[in-house]
Amino acid sequence: MTETIPPAALAAVVGGLLAAAGVAAWIACGPPGSRTDPATPGRLFVLAYAILYAVGSVWIVATGESRGAGPLLTGGGLAAFALGALASRHLRGAAPARPVGLAAGRFRTSRVLALAVIGVLYLGVLPTRALDLALDSISTIF
Repeated sequence: MTETIPPAALAAVVGGLLAAAGVAAWIACGPPGSRTDPATPGRLFVLAYAILYAVGSVWIVATGESRGAGPLLTGGGLAAFALGALASRHLRGAAPARPVGLAAGRFRTSRVLALAVIGVLYLGVLPTRALDLALDSISTIF
């Protein structure tokens, strides 16, 4: 069925579905009166979903690499999340506003920086381990 639909039209449908679901989820996941504050878990999920999945889904449909099944599923996933967020907001009320700034207490900048350095170092180790495994598997073939 999607063979007859031009890629630009299919990209518009996928993009429209993702945009509508993203806006609905964004509104449902935030505190009332705050449309721009991304500091709730639901809104962070919407941002991550948009960056990691939505942009790529629209791109692969627009370029003709996909005929729409995967990108439409991506849009449907975000729509399902939006419906769940809207139902939760209706049943349990809006998410409370988050306090602005850091609360005094156990937060230590040095500990956060140390953990960030460890994380970056570990991310540097992953590609080298993958390369070692790939070279080992190649050497067993030849």
